Amino acid sequence: FVALVFIIGGLLLFFGGFSNKHTLTIIASALLFIASIYKLIITWGDVLNEFLQVSHNQDGTIKNAPLFVCKGFLSQSGTDDPVLTPITDTIGGIWARISSGTYTLTKTGAFMVEKTVPLDDVYTDQNNNLFKINRTNADTITLLTYSSVDTTTPVDDILLNRFINIEIYN
Repeated sequence: FVALVFIIGGLLLFFGGFSNKHTLTIIASALLFIASIYKLIITWGDVLNEFLQVSHNQDGTIKNAPLFVCKGFLSQSGTDDPVLTPITDTIGGIWARISSGTYTLTKTGAFMVEKTVPLDDVYTDQNNNLFKINRTNADTITLLTYSSVDTTTPVDDILLNRFINIEIYN
């Protein structure tokens, strides 16, 4: 591109299309423009390269991506265990009803301290029912459900296609 600017400038000088001063001004402006674009490309190239190095492993996998995920819709009725309709479930734990409004996801040694999300979270739905989920220990995630009428005593029949997302990181 730089060569093209010089060639055009030289042709303009040779054929007298512009005065020497005018042609030199055009060439100087073009070179400054090219230098600015080059600097921009190099800067963005460095930013992109840094992003790729920080965000991806050498094999192309995403760094800090969850190792295991349980993502889907959870439902429960009566005294039955909750049932997960998975979007993805690489944890593969077992959902169980422990008592009224108290449910667990169990997988031996899966829920590592400071590596499991959510740690402790509280959610409400459109009816103001309350959902509390937390990592109980390395083997268990506990989910409690409360009716909007009484948010102190866990109750069944509140989970109806409730979205859940549990992630375990390395």
